[in-house]
Amino acid sequence: MFTPVVKDAFCFRIQSAVHIISTSLESLNLQSLTEVTNGGIIIIQNSQLCFAETINWRSMAKSKDARVLVTRNKNATECGK
Repeated sequence: MFTPVVKDAFCFRIQSAVHIISTSLESLNLQSLTEVTNGGIIIIQNSQLCFAETINWRSMAKSKDARVLVTRNKNATECGK
């Protein structure tokens, strides 16, 4: 069985393995993503992206000093309308 993992990402300047910034995405569709072994996670300023804040990204970031920033995405109360 294949388990998607972000591993050994080269982090320079942004310091994150996963960064989704100012997109028009409405959904991430990352149901199978289980961990990010190297680097942080930044998901910010996606005005159409629903429920990004409901995911426990910290539990996926395996590096103890990984930066996890998920903010300023679509408000959950406006999703599904």
